[in-house]
Formats: sequence, structure tokens, C-alpha cells
Amino acid sequence: MTTLISALPSGQWPTVAEKEDLMARGTAEAFSNWASLLPASSSQEDEHRSVYVKGRSSSNQSFFDDIRSHLLGVTEGLRLQMILGDESEQARAEMSASAHRLLLQGLHVAKGFLLHREYHKALALCEICVDLTDHLAMRFGENGELFWQILARVVLGSAYARFHKPAEAMKVLEDGIRFSERALSLPRSCARELALQGACKALLGNICLDLAADMHNRGGEASAVANIEKAAKLTQFGAVFMAKYLPSVPGYERKRLEGALAISTAYAARGVCAVRLHKYEEGCDWFEKAKDAIQEFAHPDSSGHRLLEEVLAHIEHTRVLQHIGAAAGDGDAAGDGDTA
Repeated sequence: MTTLISALPSGQWPTVAEKEDLMARGTAEAFSNWASLLPASSSQEDEHRSVYVKGRSSSNQSFFDDIRSHLLGVTEGLRLQMILGDESEQARAEMSASAHRLLLQGLHVAKGFLLHREYHKALALCEICVDLTDHLAMRFGENGELFWQILARVVLGSAYARFHKPAEAMKVLEDGIRFSERALSLPRSCARELALQGACKALLGNICLDLAADMHNRGGEASAVANIEKAAKLTQFGAVFMAKYLPSVPGYERKRLEGALAISTAYAARGVCAVRLHKYEEGCDWFEKAKDAIQEFAHPDSSGHRLLEEVLAHIEHTRVLQHIGAAAGDGDAAGDGDTA
């Protein structure tokens, strides 16, 4: 196989020869290796990833094709192994670990393409990654692969949403939720899978918000309100689950910023739902939760600081709307919670 660059969420991009050092510092499932794949406001690591992928694509015209071929090659290899089925336990373990490292690489590079709007390339890699996780589950058993199946669907769902394919996004995210529910029967902690269930629901909530805006623009106010109410439940569930389970994920302490970005982003989306329903005080409460989640990491010129500024702007805007609503006798500002 051709030598590839391994894409890591830290913004560093080691060669294949350095992969053993990566694994010595933690398994592929460690939070530090996938933290920046969570749905969140743009971070500095996203910027590093985007710059890296753009640069690699410019200097190596076959960059995308090489990674795509490598992923497809591993998937085909798994198909053959399912037919032969004669490898040793050590060979199975090495094959699984190697596939997981490649899968991480594919997902990070796919997100890099997504960030600088090469949507077709991002979708192609994400779809291959999802297929690879399903083959891993067939080859090695679903219990050990549920995490990877959900994670790949989180990234693919985000890509579909960015590509304005809400139906496809909702389907893969709902599949991710079903996989996460199966994890409850595992004889180990399922914090990773449940945190990713929260990520799936937060993304679904954002999609519902987008659909509501589209329906509102078309004059379908009743449908718009129904979608906002659905979005409120989903984003609230997503924020609460990520806040509850991410701290229990191995390696979380090393990447708390990424966890805080995801949690704060989901809380802010929940606040937006409340504001769109004219529940201004409730909206401010959710924005305060978003502020509390990210404030510790709001260092100058950091992604945490940028998100905090966005949240504070939401609070200020909501207070203005509340004042206007009070003067007009509107909704929550008037104390009746009316959403009309």
C-alpha cells in the first residue's frame, strides 16, 4: 500500500512511521484522537485541518485518490478475510488496530475537505468510512465496533447537512442513535457511545432548525413551529448527554476544550430554539449555560473566546427582543409563554 499521512485532531500530521508512537500514547478510541470530530462551532483545530488538507491537495494531486483507494483497499481486504477466516488472534488485533487508525485518518481528512467546501470529496470519504465501520463490525463483531459506527455517522451526517441533504443526514444520524442504544447492553462503560448519541441528537436539532427557517420563508408557520419544538427537544437532549458523558470518556482531560465547544454549541442552539418560540427568558437561561460551559477556555484569540463572544451576542440580542416583546405584550416577555 502507498504511504499515507495520518491526520490527527491535534493539528499535527505524522507519517505512517510515527503511528506506533501515536498508539503508545493512547488507543485510537481515546478522546484526544476524535474530539475535534464532534459537532461544534469552528475551532483552531478545524482551521489547522482545513489548511493541511488544502495544502496537501495542492501539492499532491492524487492526495484524495490515495486516501480513497487506501480506505477501499482495507474494506476489500476485510471482505476477503471474511471468506478466508484463517488469521490468528494477533493478526486480527493488528488488522483491527490498523483499520481504526486509517478510519480516523479518513474522517479527519474528510472533515478538512468539508471545511473548505469540497463537499463531494468530503461525502465520498465519509460514505466509504461508514461502509468500512460496517465491514469491521461484520468481521470482528458489532460490540467492539459500535463506537466507530456511530462516530463515522456523526461526521457523515454533518457532511450531508452542510451539503443541504437533510433527509440523508437525518437517516444516518438516526442510525447512529440506534447503534448507541445497542451499546447499553455492553459489559463495559458506554460513555463514548452515549456522548456520541448526544452529538447525533444535537446535529438533528440543528437540521430541524434549518428546516423550520425554510418552512417559515415559504409561509408554513405551523410546520415551522413544530420543527422548532422538535429541535428544542433534540438540542437539549444532545447538550445534556454530552455534558453528562463526555467527562467519563478516556482521555477527556487532555481535550476538554473540544468537549466544551461541543457542549456550549448545543446549549446555544437550544437557546436559539427558545428565542424563535418567543421564550426569551428561557433562551437567556440556555445561553447562560452555553457561556458557563465555554468561559473557562475563553482565552484571547482562541476558539473558546470566539464562541463566548457569539454567545454573549445572543444574550444581548435576546434581551433586546425581550424588551420589545414586553412593550408589545408578546410571548414570554409578557409572561404567558405564547409561541404564536
